[in-house]
Parts: sequence; C-alpha cells; structure tokens
Amino acid sequence: MAGRFTREPSTVTQVNQQIKALVGSDPFLGHVYVTGEISRITDRSTLYFTIKDDTSALNCIMWPSAAKKMPYRLESGMKVILSGYMDVYVRGGSYSLIVEQAVPEGTGAIYIRLKKLEEKLREEGLFDEKYKRPIPKFASRIGIVTSPTGQAVLDIVTTAKKRNPYVEIFLAPAVVQGERAAASIAEGIRRLNALSPDVIIVGRGGGSSEDLWAFNEEEVAWAIFNSQTPVISAVGHTGDVSIADSVADMHVITPTEAAVAAVSEISEFDGLISGYMESLADRILAVTTEKRNRLSMRRLRLQTLSPLHLADTSRKRLAAYPEKLYSAMKAAAVRDRARTEKMRGELRYYMQAELSGTRAHLKQSAATLQGLSPLRVLAGGYAYAEKSKGKGRAERISGIDQLEKGDTLKLYFHDGRADALIIGTDDTVFAEGREDHGTGRYAADGRTGEKNA
Repeated sequence: MAGRFTREPSTVTQVNQQIKALVGSDPFLGHVYVTGEISRITDRSTLYFTIKDDTSALNCIMWPSAAKKMPYRLESGMKVILSGYMDVYVRGGSYSLIVEQAVPEGTGAIYIRLKKLEEKLREEGLFDEKYKRPIPKFASRIGIVTSPTGQAVLDIVTTAKKRNPYVEIFLAPAVVQGERAAASIAEGIRRLNALSPDVIIVGRGGGSSEDLWAFNEEEVAWAIFNSQTPVISAVGHTGDVSIADSVADMHVITPTEAAVAAVSEISEFDGLISGYMESLADRILAVTTEKRNRLSMRRLRLQTLSPLHLADTSRKRLAAYPEKLYSAMKAAAVRDRARTEKMRGELRYYMQAELSGTRAHLKQSAATLQGLSPLRVLAGGYAYAEKSKGKGRAERISGIDQLEKGDTLKLYFHDGRADALIIGTDDTVFAEGREDHGTGRYAADGRTGEKNA
C-alpha cells in the first residue's frame, strides 16, 4: 500500500534519548569553549541565561555548585568565555550548555591556555590522587620555596617556630612573579630535594591572577610532581585553584596554614613521648611479673624434687602407717586373731623393708650432698682466696691477673683461715709444654716463707 512505513516508528522520547546519547559521546560537545554576550539571565541559585553572537544564540545553565565559586556576578550584556559540556533535556526536547566556568572575555586567551594545560597535565596523570603522598606527622626539617623578602616567608617561619622551636627551616629564595618566576620556583624545589627535608612548602602571599600566574606554569607543575619530598602548595589566593595546587600533595590557602600543616605542636611530641613511656612501663611490669611467676614455679618445682622434701614426704607417709596398722589389726582381731597375728608379722616385715629402703635413700642423698660440699673440695688441699677491697668489701680471686704485688689476701681452708701478702706473681706456672714451675713468695699471719706458686 502506498505510504506504508517499512518499520515501526520510534517514540518522541526514544528520539530525544538517541540525540542525548549522540551529544554525550561527541568529544567536541563534551568540552566546549565558547565566547559571546550574555542575555536574559535569571537571578537564582541556578543561573539560566542565553549567550549570543551576531547571528545565533545558545541556552546555558550554571548549577549552584559552579555558580557559588564565581568571584564576580554575571550580568546581561557581559561578554564572557564559557567552558562546559552540551546536554539534552529529553522531556522538553531541548539542549543547553552546562556551564562549569565563566570568565570575562578580556582574559579569554589566558584562560583558554590555562584550560588546555590543565587538560594536558590531567591526561598525563599529574593530578591523580594515587600519586599524592601523606605529609609527615612530625616533620623536623622544613623546606620553603618563596620570595626571601615577602610576608609569606615571615609568616611560615614565625608560625613554624612558634609551634616547634626545634624545627629546622631551609629557604630556597625564589622569584615568585614575572617572566623568570616559573624557572626560579622549579629550581628552588630541586635544590631543596638535594637537602632531603621532611616536607617542602611552595607558595607566596596573595595577589592578582597575573601575579600568581607562575604557579600555573608547566615547569612548576613537573618540578612539584617529580619532587622526592612531599610538597604543600600555599599560593595565597581564595579564587580558582592553581595548577600547582592541583599537583601538590596538599593544598592550603595561605602560607600560615602551610606552616600549621607541616609542623606539629611541640606539645604533641610531649604527649607522644608520655604515651611511649607509659607503654614501656606497662611492658616492663608485665615482663617482670611474668618472670617472677615463672621463677616462683621453678623454685617450687626444685623444692618438690629436692632430697630433703622426698625424705620428709617418706617420713610423713611412715608416720601415718602406725595408725593404719592399728586400725587394720583391730578389725582383724575381731574377725580372726590368728589371721591378725599373721598380718601383724607381714606388716612388720613391710615396715622394716620400707624403713631400710628409706634409710638407704637418705644415706645416698646425704652422700651426694656431701660430695657436692665446698668443704670437701677444700679438704683435698685447695683454698678459697679473697682480696680485700676496703670498707669491708672483698673480691673473689679466680686468676693471677687479679693480683698485684702488695695485695692482701684471706685464704680459707677446710679447717680455718689465713691471711697472706702477695710479694710476687708468676703467670707461667701452668704454661703449656713447661716442666719447671716458677716460685712465688708469700707471707701468712705476719710470717714470711717460700712456697711453690
């Protein structure tokens, strides 16, 4: 039939959704920079206005999140440069530019250059959060890249020293404004990295956009990104964020805030040390308690295994036998006197055997203890020597190197003590391979004589 369609028609919504998808996938429409004159602007939290040139107009929307960041008021008749992206309103079938930023047309060339550089550096990863490094909590060495004569360096140094008088500060003087500023700032960052500070502060006091332009240069951005030391950016402005702010590990508004972020209060150190001291004291107490308990358990075990304890246990066991025997014999006598007599004999035998075994064990233990006695060693012809140290103190002598001529000794034998005076020493007596022995002279109880050393 004439006029019949070859496929099912789409709905209006489907058509608008397709247009929205096409707009959203177009790279040009995703990043739009456009210049024109504002007309018909609404005065609300969300700004609705039209931008036009001599032959065409474009609807624009600026959401409150972007509008509140504007440092100036947009008005009808103002020539501006806008940046944003195109979006389609599916329900109404209309399209608009969603404005993210707006600047007066007079600064357009600089603004466009800045946005292009931001896009380039963003694609190269300089703004990625994964590269941001934490600022050390207790930094003790601070580097500063700024003008040596500006208010910024004074604010940073004053604030840092007030918070921690012991902090070290290294200044890399730099030009922060003009044609040579970017290269000077980048070089300052590199010089400070050679000194290995804990953190570097890069910035200056406030100023116009032109004054602060050096911190939007690519050379400064790469110097901050390649810094081995974490960097705090403190450019001193409250408007748009500079490229240096976006690349730095931390961004603050003023140099004073940078000093606060970089340097902890000295009282925090005191609190930390106090905490460590308490933890150490607790640990020492815990270890001491554990060792004391372990020592007590070992002492108890040694006491349990000592011969005296074993003998005492045997005595107590033997002491309990007569009562048991009496009870058993009494019960047996009631049942069978003859059986009782037999049991009495058996029990007497067992008692004697147990007593004999216990006596033998006690003799063996006593012999062992006697063999370990120091007096037994002394009785073999040896003596124990002490050297007087004055004030009632004495030092046990274990080698010839402890003696000097004129020393007074106390010699303890198994049956008494003697005093001796060292007249000479000889450390070759027991030298390997020698058959002869040197002699030494001594005096005991005031009498002098001569013996082999």
